Amino acid sequence: MIRSFLDGIHEEVEDFISTELKNEFSLLPNILVEHVKDNLKEGVDVALVESEMSNALMQVYDQYQKKLSDFKREQFIYPILDVVESLPTKELAHMAESLLNVASLKRKISISMETVGGPIDVAIITKGDGFTWVKKK
Repeated sequence: MIRSFLDGIHEEVEDFISTELKNEFSLLPNILVEHVKDNLKEGVDVALVESEMSNALMQVYDQYQKKLSDFKREQFIYPILDVVESLPTKELAHMAESLLNVASLKRKISISMETVGGPIDVAIITKGDGFTWVKKK
């Protein structure tokens, strides 16, 4: 849940998209060669053409992955981290509690196993003040 908040997309959705896109790209060279092989010059190595198409498509896929990663960092992760860096410690504690509450709610209403839940204790540990309770059940 926290990663979804930071990245702007759920990890499983992103993995599904990436896997399906890679699978479709891997099928495409064969499909394209089947469509154009009758129009290729005689003596052309069809397997080589298919291999070169495959390599080109994997480069496109890798470029997509890099652009997606850059986009997530620039549009979601860095802006949140910039704000988090300037928050006072009490606000950081409230943010952490809120993220845990959202994760707990999601687990309660989904079929996945509950891994977060129940009353949440919140404490701050700083160099100056040491351990301080913010909220204790």
